[in-house]
Amino acid sequence: NNKGDTKKLFFQKIDDSTTPVSMVSDLGINVLIHDYNVSDDSRWVVFRAQPNVDYPPHLYRFDLNAASSMVDLATNIDSFKIAPNAYQNQRVVYATGEQLFSVKLDGSLTTPLWITPSDLKTYTTTPDGVYTVFSAILTADSTRILRAIPTAGGGYYEIANLPDGTTIGTYGFTPDSERIVYLADHDGDEHKDLFSDRPTAGDLVMVNGALVSGGDVFSFAISPDGQRIVYRADQEVDFKYELFSTTHAGDGRIVSRPPPAR
Repeated sequence: NNKGDTKKLFFQKIDDSTTPVSMVSDLGINVLIHDYNVSDDSRWVVFRAQPNVDYPPHLYRFDLNAASSMVDLATNIDSFKIAPNAYQNQRVVYATGEQLFSVKLDGSLTTPLWITPSDLKTYTTTPDGVYTVFSAILTADSTRILRAIPTAGGGYYEIANLPDGTTIGTYGFTPDSERIVYLADHDGDEHKDLFSDRPTAGDLVMVNGALVSGGDVFSFAISPDGQRIVYRADQEVDFKYELFSTTHAGDGRIVSRPPPAR
């Protein structure tokens, strides 16, 4: 999302055929805009703003096609993400406190996605926008979880459920949304491995090679066709950082080594 506190937000055709139109004129002169984004179908502007400093942040949307007045979608908003494939999904996911919700872009329906007491860490949507994936630490027993839930609401899918003392790191998706790749310390040894799974089917594979004592996987990137994963790790020699390539089945191979010491 585009960030930066400001008091104005306008839209105008690129060819300058229209006069800039304010999207926030209904909010008065003291409005404070925090962040905003445009849906991938180029129709909707969604933004987080305070009517004035004494009000909590609200979530608004503006229809660029109709130049309609804005709609107030929610209040007490900490962050938001417009679900991809907006023409089909018509949803915005937002966090308020430690809870997650999705709301239809017309404001007609708000759906709780996650309201269990927890420390919500991260959330995002799959590339197709159908699922929202989030990580959290449960308040009751400090369990680390990574779950997928339909953005429109429904039952969740457990991707990872790890005890206290473990860690769930960064995660990403293949472009077709079929698989999630994530870093995690599954066994509490303070060293992360790299895993691939189907978010809604359960097909967990550790895709990195066996790590030397003290070794870690630090980061990864998924190829644009979704078939391979490149990761950085000190897999074979502790503190010797190399790049490796693997598939979702885990047949790893080295693609780059640092130059030998001189």
